[in-house]
Amino acid sequence: MDVKYIFCISTGRSGTGYLASLLKCLKSSSVFHEHKPILNGLPMQEYLKGNFELMQTEIPKKIEVIKNFKENIYIDTSHLFIKGFGWEIPKYINQEEIGIIILKRDRKKVVDSTMKVHSGPFSYFGRKWIITPRRKNIVLPPIRYDHYILYYLLLKFFWILIGKNKTIKKVYPRYFKKISKKLLYWYIDETEALCQKYMIKFDRIKYVEVNLEDLNNFEGVIKIADAFDLSKSFNQECLKDKLGKFINEKKHFKA
Repeated sequence: MDVKYIFCISTGRSGTGYLASLLKCLKSSSVFHEHKPILNGLPMQEYLKGNFELMQTEIPKKIEVIKNFKENIYIDTSHLFIKGFGWEIPKYINQEEIGIIILKRDRKKVVDSTMKVHSGPFSYFGRKWIITPRRKNIVLPPIRYDHYILYYLLLKFFWILIGKNKTIKKVYPRYFKKISKKLLYWYIDETEALCQKYMIKFDRIKYVEVNLEDLNNFEGVIKIADAFDLSKSFNQECLKDKLGKFINEKKHFKA
């Protein structure tokens, strides 16, 4: 059975937007990056806590959008896949029709990029998109897990004290930056551990692993194409124009 649906497993800030831009060079494909409904925020947070009802209520809307595409292949490079809705997808779509790109990036670059856009584990914006220690049944015990809520409350108190007139660069005191980075490294490890669990549970899905750096050249993209038998579907001129032109869609956000 041919692959008709392609998704992505990765952390945020790993190049999923850039990956989508490359895959848009595939002929007869509907390619999206975080296609709506995105299912971040509350549905994702509750799902990670073990409360599945909200996600299971929302997932039929996602499936309807996915199955109503008009091209031969549907692709969504959302990094939210492994954090929620991806675990529900095989209930609605045959595993043999699903392909998954495991996208990795240098760990330090992921952490630095996440901190730069204030999307860490203590920020309001970050908790809408990443895995925090509040997740139920975590695979890897995180550093300072027992104190996560305490640190979060202390940081909230700190923000109240400094008020809203401070520049965004001063939102985190140095100590909290240090803790945030440690938790972000845990987030990367936890995502990889979840990926391994997913591959074991859904072993009839086709997987291919690539590093972001590999996608700077034609061979890296062809590795993806070969995995899903799509080599003849790429527009070569389109790829030449897109290769190496990274996309950084998020700007700075308040914590």
